[in-house]
Amino acid sequence: MIPVQKWFCVTCLRAATPKSPVASRRWETTDARLDAGLGTLRLSPNVNRARAGLIVTHALPSMVLRLAGRIDVVDIPENDVLAVGLRTVSLAAGATLPDVLGFTVDAEAGFAHVTDEFGFTDRAYPIYALAIERNFFGAVSASFSLKGSIDTIDSDDPLGSYVHRAELELSRPLIERFTGSIGVFGETRDNLAIGNQEVASGIYVALAYDPTTRYSFLVRLDVSEIDRTKFDIRENTVSGTFGLRVSL
Repeated sequence: MIPVQKWFCVTCLRAATPKSPVASRRWETTDARLDAGLGTLRLSPNVNRARAGLIVTHALPSMVLRLAGRIDVVDIPENDVLAVGLRTVSLAAGATLPDVLGFTVDAEAGFAHVTDEFGFTDRAYPIYALAIERNFFGAVSASFSLKGSIDTIDSDDPLGSYVHRAELELSRPLIERFTGSIGVFGETRDNLAIGNQEVASGIYVALAYDPTTRYSFLVRLDVSEIDRTKFDIRENTVSGTFGLRVSL
């Protein structure tokens, strides 16, 4: 099964630390439809996504502390049975330690509160993140990450999924301003509305291009095996992603 990946553009606004406001807007649109006999059903809804937040940091001699708050709003401009508008408010505290026995360590913990326009859910979920990175042989970088978060973008559920993901990655600079990466991952997704759990594992390759400090591009290819436990469906999936980020 080879799904079609949506193209998107994200625009971000960041101020200088120690207080950094963050704002972004994302549009997703598709013309994929299915003739269901009684009418035409849109397979993927048009979606407007908005994000606003604030990150406050404080530097200590051996670490940098931070407090991050964010609100994400998902708006469905047309009535659509396959999607639900919702709001996610998150608050997390974290720390970055630049040198722990030669490793860079970043950790974060907090919660995310999810509500939707129809009252299907009104619940807080613990969120967390851990990233450990080290450079080897001067150019090769190895990193391990562990994350628990709410995902309302890459989900088969009308509301979204509570995701736990572990990832191991090797990356290396290639020619000027290009960086290549390869990694393996494993994750579980608890769908918020339909109660299904997805268990996935796979491998990916990525190429990043940073022409300036304001613009960055990413092309990534994922090959994964997904087991949807409630529906007893197992599938092999190949997906591609193209991303653009603009900082002002």
